Amino acid sequence: MAPIDSPGDMTSASTPPHVTPSAYASFDKNQLSRILYQALNELGFPEAASHLRDEAGLCLDAESRVDQVIQSVLAGQYENALICASGIDYVGYSDDEPYQASNETLTAYVRFLIHRMHFLEVLLHEKRETVALKILRKEISPSKLSVPIPHTPSTAISDETAGLASLLMNPSSAQLQAQNGWVSCGEKSLQTTREATVSAILGFVKPEDKLPAGMLPTLLTQALKWKRAQHFTLHPPPALDKRAHGTHSLYSPETPKAQQFPATAKVTLKHHTDEVWFVKFSPSGRYLASAGLDAHIIIYDVMHDFKVVARISNEQHANELAGSADTQTNDTEELSSLGEHWASQAFHPVPSRWPSTAGIQRAGNTHHTSDSAPAHNKKAVMCVSWSYDEKYLLTCGMEACAKLWDVSALGRHPVRCIKEFHINPNGRIFIVEFLPLDPTYHFAIASPDKVTRLYSILSTEPVYEWSNEQRIDDISFCKDGSHLAMITHDFKLFVYGINKAALSSGLPCTAESFPLVACIPIGHKITSVVWSAVNPAEILVSVSPNELQLWSIKEPAMPYLVQRYLGHRHERYVLHSSFGNWDESVVVSGDEKGRIFFWDRYNGSIVHIVNEQEHQSLLVNCVDWNVAGSEKEHGWLWCSAGDDGTVKLWGV
Repeated sequence: MAPIDSPGDMTSASTPPHVTPSAYASFDKNQLSRILYQALNELGFPEAASHLRDEAGLCLDAESRVDQVIQSVLAGQYENALICASGIDYVGYSDDEPYQASNETLTAYVRFLIHRMHFLEVLLHEKRETVALKILRKEISPSKLSVPIPHTPSTAISDETAGLASLLMNPSSAQLQAQNGWVSCGEKSLQTTREATVSAILGFVKPEDKLPAGMLPTLLTQALKWKRAQHFTLHPPPALDKRAHGTHSLYSPETPKAQQFPATAKVTLKHHTDEVWFVKFSPSGRYLASAGLDAHIIIYDVMHDFKVVARISNEQHANELAGSADTQTNDTEELSSLGEHWASQAFHPVPSRWPSTAGIQRAGNTHHTSDSAPAHNKKAVMCVSWSYDEKYLLTCGMEACAKLWDVSALGRHPVRCIKEFHINPNGRIFIVEFLPLDPTYHFAIASPDKVTRLYSILSTEPVYEWSNEQRIDDISFCKDGSHLAMITHDFKLFVYGINKAALSSGLPCTAESFPLVACIPIGHKITSVVWSAVNPAEILVSVSPNELQLWSIKEPAMPYLVQRYLGHRHERYVLHSSFGNWDESVVVSGDEKGRIFFWDRYNGSIVHIVNEQEHQSLLVNCVDWNVAGSEKEHGWLWCSAGDDGTVKLWGV
């Protein structure tokens, strides 16, 4: 007898158990077949998809016509789009219920959307007003409907035609552009508006005539999220995951075993002499910078047991000499026994533990609540930001200037302040942030003077300014640098587009390069904002009192609240929250009782609490996760900073 695994053995030993048809009784067989047909094509198995289509008897003529409309609009072939659009059965929905309108009416509106796209492209992209006028008169105006259309800003095509006529008279009006469907986002405006038009058309297409792309992975993801919600699991990074390609197993229906949570205190750094307000890992994860009330910025080498490679005094001004590499080495030996003399130096490596803070008078958290700071706090540092290549570090605080430091040779040469960027002498700068992935090193600063300024490191004059009616409390660039989020003192979250091509061109920047994409009224005080790197359409904001909120701007015209995170104490002070784990599967924040909370990003449940402070009255001001990580720490290393003057590193 041949071995069971030989080619000669064709028994049912490897055949899966028989599944009765009743297992699929609650599902529509045609819908399942359509989803599988789409998935096979997306996975690269067109022949298998064709066999399934033929055997299941799927009729895909309607979907083919819809695809032709989509492709024609995206390619700007509007005549062909109009021809294909006329052969489709449409349906409207209002409050998820079918909208009673004739197919003739809905077809007319779809044709109007295509004509409108053509009109907007000719008028705003090609700047041909005469041609746009012809389209308005001959193609759009005759198509008048007297019935309301669901999901449209006005009640009839005739009303929208009047809006287009107003835009024709004043094409530079950003408000009229937005009202008439033009999505202003610099060089991407045309393609983005075409995509928005396609999205509007698909709103009238029957679900069975056009499946959303990736239907099967969407359903599987939803199932995995539900499974995860039953028992939170912190998965390791793909490089360390023993499962195939680091993906979630689809074979095993049981709940996976939870991994050890990275909440063990690994290192406590005591080099600051007062409250630590801000911590930030460098983009590569190699370095960690901390700053606070003692007016010093300290940089640690993460890969070498958090050795201090720079201690920078905010008292130093641009181009002040901080000592050569040789004298620095000698100075280190000479000063090793001088204790607190280091605190007055612009830059020196220091021993593994900073001298005791006994006798140091604390400032009573004036940095969080007062618009004026005592004289001895004027050099306190509130924020630091790394350039994408870790050559530069930006800092700001209680004074009216931001400072640029050369950190390209950490541990080998002194760190120097090479430039200062000044604003109103009576003002302060709350936040600085480099534009990510920008070889021209642009950055933004925000202050209570209600202006956010965009600079290049090549000039002390801003290249662009956003003015607001209220002071700016925090800003954050998305990870690819295409958008800027800004929170204001009147409880609003603003999102602006960033045209990086316009910045790199060196030409004067205009408002067209930085359009307002979304304005979200939060309704309560916002203390910090951070973009998701995993989902660039999602923004995390810390809201007082006692809440974090995750917002989506996937559809900028209709931003929505994705999730809320509750349970921590956040009422009076500024707290900086963060996403956690390599896949951003958790949300992390300190609180005003010395605790650190971890929430499941997707369902908002608390999954872990760390009691960081021995005495529950000291704040945890800031947390940051080393997403890049190291092979040793597996991307599970994170840090916290608090009013006890320490920086703590946590891991497994």
